[in-house]
Amino acid sequence: MKKRLLPCIAPLLLMLLAIFIFPGKNSAQWVVKATIPLLPGSIFNNQISAVNDSVVWVYRNNNIFKTTDGGTTWKRTVISGLEPNFTIAMFCAIDGKTALIAGYSFNTLNYNIVYRTTNGGNTWEEVFKQTGLDNSIVIAMRNKKDGIMSVETSTAPFLSILKTADGGKTWGTSGITTPKTRGGIPIGHHSMCVVGNNIWFGTNTFKVFHSADFGLTWSSLAKMPGFPGVINSVSFQDSLNGIVSVTNSDGVNITHDGGVSWEHTGQPVGPFFSFTQTALLAGNEGWFIPNAFDDFQIFHSVDNGNTWNSQFKDSVPFILGFYDLARSPHFVWTFSQLKIYSYALPVEDKNISGAVANDPVPAGGKKDNLTCYPNPAAGITNIQFSIAGKNQVSLIILNEAGMQVAVVANKFLDAGAYQYQYNFSPLPAGVYYCSLNMNNAHFKTKIVHTKN
Repeated sequence: MKKRLLPCIAPLLLMLLAIFIFPGKNSAQWVVKATIPLLPGSIFNNQISAVNDSVVWVYRNNNIFKTTDGGTTWKRTVISGLEPNFTIAMFCAIDGKTALIAGYSFNTLNYNIVYRTTNGGNTWEEVFKQTGLDNSIVIAMRNKKDGIMSVETSTAPFLSILKTADGGKTWGTSGITTPKTRGGIPIGHHSMCVVGNNIWFGTNTFKVFHSADFGLTWSSLAKMPGFPGVINSVSFQDSLNGIVSVTNSDGVNITHDGGVSWEHTGQPVGPFFSFTQTALLAGNEGWFIPNAFDDFQIFHSVDNGNTWNSQFKDSVPFILGFYDLARSPHFVWTFSQLKIYSYALPVEDKNISGAVANDPVPAGGKKDNLTCYPNPAAGITNIQFSIAGKNQVSLIILNEAGMQVAVVANKFLDAGAYQYQYNFSPLPAGVYYCSLNMNNAHFKTKIVHTKN
């Protein structure tokens, strides 16, 4: 990105050196899903967007690679029909046919522009255009229709927050406000995250802002530890558990209370230039990609981000190994200059967690509550709760130490009563807790697991 990132490496150098990229020894769990052609151009702003386990889009230097069958086959489309001098800063897939491109154009005036496709990328329609600065425009979708966009403006307060209710076809400020960020703006294409009614975004002033009511009101979250820098990515898997990556930082910042407090974790990567490019969480696992020009790898955590180890490595001097990360329900996705990879999440991260996760069924009509029976449980226990309004719901199992051991449900639910089942049989006997987390409420009940 102009003025904020290192200059692009010459395309010729990329073409000469990229062919030497090779997978490292720690890549057994990462599977090659496609080999893509070498495409000269910028190493920045290449992105991957996963709609679900089947539909994944990859943007790479004005080309789109898309699968609709989980990576078995891929279709390549060259993007055309955009305004001259347009540079893509943001790519966001909505479904198998619909996606958004956001960026900037330098002509007589500087413009922030959003394009939308509804035919898989064959043609693009301009849906938003505003005089602005640089390419600081970020989009995050809550579902196929509702989304949020931040745009850097040319006048104070230099930031505008907009929303869409029709899948990005139109954007406006009705029913949403822009927080006072004192000049701070979202920069990285993953610097904004939406989970239910919760919105988080990080700025170039080392601050994270949060809204619990989909943009009506905002608050500034707790100051994070570590050396201050530009926040590159913000990712929450529910209303409590999130991860933030920062430039000038040798790791990541983790929260387990929605940003009330943060912990700096990770490890140094590279002797002369290091920053964390993007990061995400899935269950008790986490991944982050450092942008270090001497050691290209993906770091991995299996303990909720407390400790990290190198999991997958590509090593070639002066060539960026991995560009981006994306999460679908059962997979994590990444790509390099020549390959697209997927990582299958273990059973405990697949929203079934060794449990029998039935479709929700009526359980009573009471107000918000949480009940587990039988309790004590030797095997399967029934988990029942009801919610009074539409909500992002995270239903997790914790051990006695408070560590997450399973994700039973993590989805957006309508008002009503629900029942799930969880099988404790594979776990050691002992005390566990079932935790129900929603946007503005939290319930927890103790479960005693006894072995037969």
